[in-house]
Amino acid sequence: MGYILPIENYQYQQYQNRVTQPQRDPYPIERLYPAQLDMAYEKQSTNEDDYITDSDKPEKKKQRLAMTNHTTSSAEKVYAEMTGIGRTINKTV
Repeated sequence: MGYILPIENYQYQQYQNRVTQPQRDPYPIERLYPAQLDMAYEKQSTNEDDYITDSDKPEKKKQRLAMTNHTTSSAEKVYAEMTGIGRTINKTV
């Protein structure tokens, strides 16, 4: 008869740790929190609206439109440089 060495069986221990872990919900649903109507961000947004008059609104819209056109054109230029598509013809039908 031989002597069995006291060596830990790590493979079985790792398997046991994987199997005996508590089951978790793959789609956890958190509880809803009640709405708080007196939040600071609501007060701040109303203050910004007071500063903008009716005469300023069309100018603001033009500025926003110009900014979006500028950012899209620069993004298109970068895309054209990286891919090589749209360098010479940059219009879609």
